[in-house]
Amino acid sequence: MKNHLLKLAGSVLITALLLWAIFSERGLADFVSIIANVEKSWLAIYLCLSLTALPLRALRYRLILRVMTEAGKNLTIMQAVIVAAIRNALV
Repeated sequence: MKNHLLKLAGSVLITALLLWAIFSERGLADFVSIIANVEKSWLAIYLCLSLTALPLRALRYRLILRVMTEAGKNLTIMQAVIVAAIRNALV
Protein backbone atom coordinates (compact mmCIF):
# COMPACT_ATOMS: atom_id res chain seq x y z
CA MET A 1 0.00 0.00 0.00
CA LYS A 2 2.82 2.39 0.89
CA ASN A 3 4.47 1.71 -2.46
CA HIS A 4 1.26 2.61 -4.31
CA LEU A 5 0.96 5.86 -2.37
CA LEU A 6 4.54 6.78 -3.24
CA LYS A 7 3.88 6.13 -6.93
CA LEU A 8 0.70 8.17 -6.79
CA ALA A 9 2.48 11.03 -5.04
CA GLY A 10 5.25 10.92 -7.65
CA SER A 11 2.70 11.06 -10.46
CA VAL A 12 0.90 14.00 -8.89
CA LEU A 13 4.21 15.81 -8.37
CA ILE A 14 5.29 15.32 -11.98
CA THR A 15 1.89 16.45 -13.25
CA ALA A 16 2.04 19.54 -11.04
CA LEU A 17 5.55 20.36 -12.28
CA LEU A 18 4.49 20.01 -15.91
CA LEU A 19 1.46 22.23 -15.40
CA TRP A 20 3.59 24.78 -13.58
CA ALA A 21 6.11 24.77 -16.46
CA ILE A 22 3.36 25.33 -19.00
CA PHE A 23 1.58 28.10 -17.13
CA SER A 24 4.72 29.90 -15.95
CA GLU A 25 5.59 30.68 -19.58
CA ARG A 26 2.06 31.50 -20.70
CA GLY A 27 -1.04 32.34 -18.76
CA LEU A 28 -4.26 30.38 -18.69
CA ALA A 29 -5.83 32.86 -21.11
CA ASP A 30 -3.11 32.17 -23.70
CA PHE A 31 -3.60 28.43 -23.29
CA VAL A 32 -7.37 28.72 -23.75
CA SER A 33 -6.84 30.96 -26.79
CA ILE A 34 -4.53 28.42 -28.39
CA ILE A 35 -6.99 25.57 -27.79
CA ALA A 36 -9.91 27.66 -29.09
CA ASN A 37 -8.05 28.48 -32.31
CA VAL A 38 -7.25 24.89 -33.21
CA GLU A 39 -8.91 23.93 -36.49
CA LYS A 40 -11.72 21.55 -35.59
CA SER A 41 -11.28 19.24 -38.60
CA TRP A 42 -7.60 18.64 -37.75
CA LEU A 43 -8.54 18.07 -34.13
CA ALA A 44 -11.12 15.47 -35.20
CA ILE A 45 -8.54 13.71 -37.40
CA TYR A 46 -6.05 13.69 -34.52
CA LEU A 47 -8.62 12.25 -32.11
CA CYS A 48 -9.63 9.53 -34.59
CA LEU A 49 -6.01 8.55 -35.17
CA SER A 50 -5.29 8.54 -31.44
CA LEU A 51 -8.33 6.40 -30.69
CA THR A 52 -7.30 4.01 -33.46
CA ALA A 53 -3.73 3.81 -32.20
CA LEU A 54 -4.76 3.02 -28.62
CA PRO A 55 -6.16 -0.48 -29.25
CA LEU A 56 -3.34 -1.24 -31.69
CA ARG A 57 -0.76 -0.34 -29.05
CA ALA A 58 -2.74 -2.35 -26.51
CA LEU A 59 -2.53 -5.42 -28.73
CA ARG A 60 1.20 -4.88 -29.17
CA TYR A 61 1.73 -4.53 -25.41
CA ARG A 62 -0.41 -7.58 -24.83
CA LEU A 63 1.83 -9.62 -27.12
CA ILE A 64 5.01 -8.28 -25.56
CA LEU A 65 3.86 -8.68 -21.97
CA ARG A 66 2.39 -12.14 -22.57
CA VAL A 67 5.93 -13.44 -22.94
CA MET A 68 6.95 -11.78 -19.67
CA THR A 69 4.06 -13.01 -17.52
CA GLU A 70 3.72 -16.37 -15.84
CA ALA A 71 2.39 -19.21 -17.98
CA GLY A 72 -1.40 -19.33 -17.90
CA LYS A 73 -1.77 -15.71 -16.77
CA ASN A 74 -2.38 -13.89 -20.01
CA LEU A 75 -2.85 -10.16 -20.03
CA THR A 76 -6.45 -9.22 -20.76
CA ILE A 77 -7.16 -6.76 -23.53
CA MET A 78 -8.50 -4.26 -20.98
CA GLN A 79 -5.26 -4.45 -18.98
CA ALA A 80 -3.33 -3.89 -22.20
CA VAL A 81 -5.51 -0.88 -23.06
CA ILE A 82 -4.77 0.58 -19.63
CA VAL A 83 -1.02 0.09 -20.19
CA ALA A 84 -1.29 1.76 -23.61
CA ALA A 85 -3.35 4.65 -22.20
CA ILE A 86 -0.79 5.24 -19.45
CA ARG A 87 1.95 5.23 -22.07
CA ASN A 88 0.00 7.75 -24.15
CA ALA A 89 -0.43 10.00 -21.14
CA LEU A 90 3.29 10.01 -20.46
CA VAL A 91 4.39 10.71 -24.03
